[in-house]
Amino acid sequence: MKEYMTMHNQMKPYLYILKDKIPVPVWDALEWDKWLRTADRQVAETYIGEIRISTVFLSLDHAFLGGPPILFETMIFNGDLDGYQWRYHTWEEAEQGHEDVVLLVKEYGKAEDQVNAVFNELQTDLLIRSITKIKREE
Repeated sequence: MKEYMTMHNQMKPYLYILKDKIPVPVWDALEWDKWLRTADRQVAETYIGEIRISTVFLSLDHAFLGGPPILFETMIFNGDLDGYQWRYHTWEEAEQGHEDVVLLVKEYGKAEDQVNAVFNELQTDLLIRSITKIKREE
């Protein structure tokens, strides 16, 4: 038993719950499961048209290769950036990251609108040149 306790104390926790927005490691899977069933894990959620940006507390450490626990994630659903995700260590980082991703999506939308406008302008210009060339040939 002593050998097990020594090994257990050296292991990195991978289950977490939130207490006042602070991740707390939990060794008991039943305690974690009970918390998870009723917990509000949403940090932030924003809609920009059809695009949903969601930031949540993962409750499982995603730092699989070591280092400080990665417990929060922002993900984009729908649109050209669907599936992009960012991960964070703390609630505060997740809140800031969510705001950054919202700005990114808004700026991407503006850039996409600008590209579409330039494309439409070029397409219109090409059409006008084609019509002008046809009229000259008549």
